[in-house]
Order: sequence, then structure tokens, then C-alpha cells
Amino acid sequence: MNFKQRKIIGHRKQIGIIAKSINSNKVFPVWIFWGTDGIGKTSVAYKFAKCLLADSDSVNENLDLADDNKIHNLVENKTHPDFFVMDSASPSIDEARILMAKVCKAPSLSRRRVVIIENADKLNKNIYNSLLKILEEPPRDTVFILVCSTIGNLPITLQSRAIKLKFNPLSKSEVVLALSLFDVENAETLASISEGSVGDALYLYENNGVDLYQHLLRAFSSDYETSHKTVKYIIENKLCDNFGLIKQLIIRVLKEYIDTITETKINDYFAQSVGKVSIDHETEKVLQIISNLNKGENFMLDKNGMVAEVFETFFERYEI
Repeated sequence: MNFKQRKIIGHRKQIGIIAKSINSNKVFPVWIFWGTDGIGKTSVAYKFAKCLLADSDSVNENLDLADDNKIHNLVENKTHPDFFVMDSASPSIDEARILMAKVCKAPSLSRRRVVIIENADKLNKNIYNSLLKILEEPPRDTVFILVCSTIGNLPITLQSRAIKLKFNPLSKSEVVLALSLFDVENAETLASISEGSVGDALYLYENNGVDLYQHLLRAFSSDYETSHKTVKYIIENKLCDNFGLIKQLIIRVLKEYIDTITETKINDYFAQSVGKVSIDHETEKVLQIISNLNKGENFMLDKNGMVAEVFETFFERYEI
């Protein structure tokens, strides 16, 4: 599903800053959009690019262009001659250098050139070195929009020369509203477990995440023997082939467990645990489980074994 072609939900402050810069004819040459994945940063970047390439001197509060506007279609299809997109997953040094040579030329169709660099925090050092000079001293009439989840990996010299906009996770109601554009089932549950990310909610929907979440929730709130059924269900359905999903949902359920025993909020599944365990011990154990999952994923350990180990560790009850 391509959310860039849909209505933007939330981020009114960030969009307002962008609109004000366009309407005042004071568009800064380098922008950094950062925040949790899947919340709409790239969608806003595309809207921004469309307005700039349409040579808009005045835009509304939603940065809207008509769907039949030729600039809208050229940007969506990445065929506008003054529009470039670079993703850290693909560029080589040569490709980066070719791109930089192109943006140094005068625009051919619009007044400006626009470059969106997706996953900018994941660029390798060599790519960054090839880009850094031009990003620090952008050519006239060229706007760079760097999109990333964490800003700490970006060079300080670059950050000091950019407008930085932090994008926050959406509220539950905003995620539900966004999901209504896709006509998905279980929107309320998806919004509850996706932690403000429409991208994560759609990922969960497309991968039967709600059903898996319910299995995990029941497993962690029952007993060690019962959890065996969940491990069997995961193995038989080859769910660890999508380990990112498994890990995300396990961590989500464990967070709910910690919230419950610390009485931040009460989840009916875990209510029986309140007052019966050592909070410090359980918190330390959960953090260790999460750390083991991350390490195991990085070292490509046996995924089914890792999930089984999660329950082994979780049900090592602490004697008070």
C-alpha cells in the first residue's frame, strides 16, 4: 500500500512551518524530517516537493495540489526532470556523484530542483562524504529534504545548516482515521498496537498481525505450559520467517506487561500479576529479553529457538 498518495493525517505544526516558508518565499535549502518510521514523514516530503516543483507562491494549510495536476503525477511517478529521490538501500558512490552533478545544473521544467534523501541516517560513510560538501553548500534553487528515523547519525555540521522538523507518532484516533482510508479491518486494535505508526499498522494488517498479537497476549498472560501452544503455532505457521513482526509484537506485549505491573495502566490479561511480582526484577528480565532478541536477530541465530527462549525466560518466576 502506498500511503504517499493518500491524505496526510496529523503533523499540523510541521506542515504549517513548511507552508509559511513557501508563502513567505523563504524556503531554506536543506531540511531534515525525523521521527518514528511509518508516521508520514516521507508523505509530507513529497507534498513539499510537489508545491516547490509546481512553482507555488501561495499554498494552503494542507499543501494540496489537484490529483490531476501534471506536477503531482510527475513527482508520484518520479519522472519530473527536476526531482530526484535517493534511498540509502541502493546508491553507490558513483550514483551519488552522478546525482550531485545533476543537481548542480539549472532546473529545466520548474524554478527549483528538489532532492529527497530517504533513510538518510543509514547512509554509509563513503556516500555521506561524497554528499556532504554539496549539502553544506547547496547550489542555488535546489532544496534537499533528508528523511530519517534518528537524527543523531547525521553530521553535526549538516544539522547546523538545516531546518530540523521532528515528526511525532500519531494519536490512536489519527491512526484509526488514516486506516479508514484503506478500509482495513480491526482498525482500533491495529491503532492500539502500532504505537502511532500508520506504516506499522498497515504492515501488521497485511501480515495478519492482529491474530498473532492475540496469540502472544494470551501466551504471556497464562503459564509456561500453555505458552508451548503459541510456540508450536508460530513454528508450524513459519511465522518466524517474518521475524521483524514477531519481535515487534513480543516487545509490544512485554511493554504492556510492565505497564500493568507498575500500574501505569491495567490490562485485563495481566491484572493478576499486579502485586504478585517484584517490579524491578520483572523490568530487568523484560529488558534482557528485548536485548537478547535484538542481539539474536543481528547475529542471525535460530529464530524459532529465540522465540521459545523468550517464554523460557519470561516464566522463570521470581520468588518474593
